[in-house]
Amino acid sequence: MTPKDWTLLAIAAAQSKPLKPVHLQKSLFLLSENLTRSQLQVDQFYTFRAHDYGPFCSDVYVDAEALCGEGLVRIDRPSGVSYRLYCPTDEGLSPSAKGGSRLRP
Repeated sequence: MTPKDWTLLAIAAAQSKPLKPVHLQKSLFLLSENLTRSQLQVDQFYTFRAHDYGPFCSDVYVDAEALCGEGLVRIDRPSGVSYRLYCPTDEGLSPSAKGGSRLRP
């Protein structure tokens, strides 16, 4: 597993409901606070810092963009708002894409 895999899992967990940036950041922050690296199955995870709207790590957005480029995530920018919305694609919802086969109990 990689931090990017966890980003996909967080986005996919919302299923068809788009995630706002603050929700994406917060969900990954909570994972980092409540699970050990061993449980996350990673050597390193995102490093969050305090920000105006809560915990923030720019690498989350880098990974979300990469997932979009791989066709696993769709990033929408609705008119009239300054933020993006993150949704899984059908391919991103498949168990193999989400790392389900790599996740150990």
